[in-house]
Amino acid sequence: MKYAPKKVFIKENNEYVEISYSELCYRTETDDTYKSKLFLPLHGMIMEVDKEFYDDFYRQKDRDEYLTWRTRNKDVSYSDYDTEDCNGEEMLVDPDEDVAKQITDKLMIEKLRSVLPLLPEDEYKLIYEHYFLGISQVELAALYGKNQSNISRKISRILEKLKKFLEI
Repeated sequence: MKYAPKKVFIKENNEYVEISYSELCYRTETDDTYKSKLFLPLHGMIMEVDKEFYDDFYRQKDRDEYLTWRTRNKDVSYSDYDTEDCNGEEMLVDPDEDVAKQITDKLMIEKLRSVLPLLPEDEYKLIYEHYFLGISQVELAALYGKNQSNISRKISRILEKLKKFLEI
């Protein structure tokens, strides 16, 4: 590795734990199970991922490099793929396939799932009903006998609490 990453995240007991890069190097030297673990670079950090994410990440990276190489060597041009319906760039680069963002989102969802049970039951229920069941704030207000602005403020306070849980 050219440089030591700022942070290293490994999975222990199905949760991500931050360790130092030197600790990862030590574990890799002393524990054979670390030799088979897969890590991806992500914004100056490295993160342990499963084989599916690892393969997807490098498949997309190889595809991007290949297309860049072909375009640079004038073997293919983006404009060669232009049609009446779309331009070539849209066909060659799929902005919806940002694997790094998918990994980050998945990690955030895992972490969110781990902190949701820390909420009091009534707050958890409100968040669950609004975000998971899709019940609108107006419907929740009628259900709880409150006005929508009260429900909105309560949800905002709960989200701030969750944000603090996630920062820890």
